Amino acid sequence: MQKYNILELNEKDLSALHEIAQALGIPDIKTFEKSKLVYRILDEQAISVAGKQAQKFALRQERKANTIHENKKVNKKVIQDSNNQNKGLEIVTEPKRRGRPPKMKAEN
Repeated sequence: MQKYNILELNEKDLSALHEIAQALGIPDIKTFEKSKLVYRILDEQAISVAGKQAQKFALRQERKANTIHENKKVNKKVIQDSNNQNKGLEIVTEPKRRGRPPKMKAEN
């Protein structure tokens, strides 16, 4: 759909404005004067653009929430038994550490 500005709409004749208003789904277009119809078309365009932006924002927030949950994975460490055999493996889980590891203090 094409976005119109006020200058373009004022240049169009009433029948062209009726077609645009009908495409936007504006009710009772036959009762409006030309100037009121122009402003009604502009209002309807603004509402539709705001609705699309709200949908994009909601989708972005949903994707962001999904990636946060995926990133909160747990580190798994495998501990072998004393003979380094794979028989008695234990899996210890701990939360994933974030950030830089702490600096080691130099011993003099």
